[in-house]
Amino acid sequence: MNPRVLDIIEIIDTIAPFQLAEEWDNVGLQVGDPSAKVSRIMVSLDAGDEAIDAAVAGQCQLLLTHHPLIFRPLKTISLADPSGALIGKAIRNSLSIVSLHTNFDIAEGGVNDLLADKLGVVSTVPLSVTYRDELVKLAVFVPKGYEEKVSQALFQFTGNIGTYSDCSFRVEGVGTFTPHDGASPFIGTIGVREFAEETRIEVLLRKVDVDQALAALSSVHPYEEPAVDLYPLMNEGVRKGLGRIGTLKQPLSL
Repeated sequence: MNPRVLDIIEIIDTIAPFQLAEEWDNVGLQVGDPSAKVSRIMVSLDAGDEAIDAAVAGQCQLLLTHHPLIFRPLKTISLADPSGALIGKAIRNSLSIVSLHTNFDIAEGGVNDLLADKLGVVSTVPLSVTYRDELVKLAVFVPKGYEEKVSQALFQFTGNIGTYSDCSFRVEGVGTFTPHDGASPFIGTIGVREFAEETRIEVLLRKVDVDQALAALSSVHPYEEPAVDLYPLMNEGVRKGLGRIGTLKQPLSL
């Protein structure tokens, strides 16, 4: 089954998150139908006449560009204007246009990193920091025997500190709860207070990954109502930004 335009946008968002883009930038869907099916894609620096004509001639349903077709809000779309003519041509030919600009410049493994790698530049840091990950600590209480299952589900989205992965902290304790009518407790009896041996698992994650981490946790946690705490942190996350400064592997002449 062919993916939709929206499916491809979501994949791009995992490679070069749109939230990394500069405030003045306009990335993502420029023109088109998010639900349209895609069997052929064309890639171009710009969405100019030649690129759109080539995409249409190649029977493409999606044109991916680096530079956005629309930078600023449009008051009118006139086919007599250059930008309006391009938009009209794309719409008439059922061609969607998606742009990834400064988000792809800033992203790890994006344009700046690729250029640095080609030049043999190592130990790079951003020239200008434009984004810092907001961090959250997640703590969840898990019954005995489910620690690894829950941890592995969380580690898909959490647990990375520097060059280390699968980072967590565990402490054992006793949790109490009383199930009431309508509950379907994993352990315990309706109307009777339960004392359960549990393990508290703590992990570090980015704020943008919280929803996915909670969904993964809920899918494997045995409790009907998992006890989860989320703490916003003042710790500074990974710095990301435009440009790269680094060291050449070998000296080069200009």
